[in-house]
Amino acid sequence: AEVRPWEALPGPPGRSGAFHAVFCVGNSLTHAPGHAGRLRALSTMAACLRPDGRLAITSRDWEAIRAAGPGLEVSERMVERHGRQALVVHAWTLPEDWDAPHALDVAVVFPEPDGRVTRHAERLTFWPFTHATLLGELAAAGLELESTTYGEGVERYLVVAGPG
Repeated sequence: AEVRPWEALPGPPGRSGAFHAVFCVGNSLTHAPGHAGRLRALSTMAACLRPDGRLAITSRDWEAIRAAGPGLEVSERMVERHGRQALVVHAWTLPEDWDAPHALDVAVVFPEPDGRVTRHAERLTFWPFTHATLLGELAAAGLELESTTYGEGVERYLVVAGPG
């Protein structure tokens, strides 16, 4: 098994690859910049697959997130991080244009015994997509849909595709 960013995958687009499977998980596809970036990423991943290979992609339901709108989400309960209790906070910045850069600010807040808090935060830039857009981009990359778990009320879904 190998872990690589899509930009570091071997072989030019259109060349049959050697991998039985490529996994694009944890919402990583959304970090490819916009439609053109996703298409490059999907085409590169497709080129790495053997003729009987499979590409597995996991994603959030970005349509539901955008429908909820921008805002602040504070976890309903504490979580454990590095052996300590912490509270996770998400702040979404969602422009109107789907292909514009979106932002997610994530903060992990650790309460200290003296009442102070320690905060660790980062901003993630992403470009969301609809399920239908993803299916169209898979087809444009030469991949054929095999299965999807996308549906009403499904927060995160799995799409499996193979060379067409």
